[in-house]
Amino acid sequence: MRVRWRGLISISVSVASEKDGHDVEDALRQLKEAGRKDLLATISKEPDWLPEIVALLRTTKARAISLEALVKARQAAANTVGGAYAAWKTWCENGGENRRGTKYSASTLESYASAFTAFFSFLPSGKDTALEGITPAVLNAWRRHMTGAEKRTAQLANRHVMAVQALWTWMSDPAKGNYQNIQPLRLTQLAEPKGDRRARNKSEIERVLALVSPEKWRAPLSLLMETGMRDSELRFLRWQDVDLVRRAFVLVSHEGRLMKTTSSERLVPMTAEALAVIEVLKEAAGDNPKGYVFPDATLNRYTLSQAWRRAYKKAGVHIREHDLRHSFAVRLLQGGADVATTRDVLGHSSISTTDRYAREIDQSKKLERARQAAEVAPVLPQASFSDPAKTP
Repeated sequence: MRVRWRGLISISVSVASEKDGHDVEDALRQLKEAGRKDLLATISKEPDWLPEIVALLRTTKARAISLEALVKARQAAANTVGGAYAAWKTWCENGGENRRGTKYSASTLESYASAFTAFFSFLPSGKDTALEGITPAVLNAWRRHMTGAEKRTAQLANRHVMAVQALWTWMSDPAKGNYQNIQPLRLTQLAEPKGDRRARNKSEIERVLALVSPEKWRAPLSLLMETGMRDSELRFLRWQDVDLVRRAFVLVSHEGRLMKTTSSERLVPMTAEALAVIEVLKEAAGDNPKGYVFPDATLNRYTLSQAWRRAYKKAGVHIREHDLRHSFAVRLLQGGADVATTRDVLGHSSISTTDRYAREIDQSKKLERARQAAEVAPVLPQASFSDPAKTP
């Protein structure tokens, strides 16, 4: 969530939870009432100083905080998990590149934030846990806790642990974090169930769509079904990305949306159903609409997921939001599109990812042909099976 505050300064900062947001607002209010324009000016220029100021205000009155104490608190925080994560997050948001040489997308940073919120909740000292206290054994215990007590999937547990490992890799890199005496955390991933690309037929998906509430979320979810876009690509879709002449969506990186990879920048065809949704939205938006197609959906990545989850539970079926993308991929291939075209439409960085869908379709066809052959095969006359050893 974001905190917007206007007092002696105007500031907008991201926080992990509603409680953190209240803590920030309370700290800024105390500084304003104490007349600490110097600290407010520091925050205005360097918002990442906020965590240390919030922490100091728990034990020290606003009037008594000195710049020296703030610097010491910042130095101490840098050696905690929370401090290191804050530094890494700032680095990522300001153009830092991952190991593939690309910038971090908004959805990736949101996934990291979710992972660290869960990690801080698991650690007894939370954000204040010292860096040297984090070992592979701690990560393994957290993973067991997620898959055990919290009943999380192996896939989610692996992703959360990988987010923490990514921070340690960044800290150990002299050209990036450059933390002293920090080594990457090594941990073998949990085995994940294979074949988890669940494609559903269109009528089944439409049955769930009809139950989505509030109704305003049906339009974006319908476009997910009809385009195979990723969640973040749809949430940050702009009207200028909608090309009605070519009947296509033009997906490129922009300030609000960093594409997953360079191959993710692409043209997505607009089906008749997708065009119908866009025309209704365009009419509601007025002549020459600008900005985001779904302004409400840009606020939180979980908004659409929660609406979809409520609907499929009401329908009594388990269809994940991401299954809409899988289903679209299968529809393309079954409709005659080749693997290369399907890869380009979906924005897969590797054609091997798309090949999995093709292989699954091929296996399904072989299984169906074998089933049909078995059903039409003539019934053989009753045979006499004798023991060769007893045959004279």
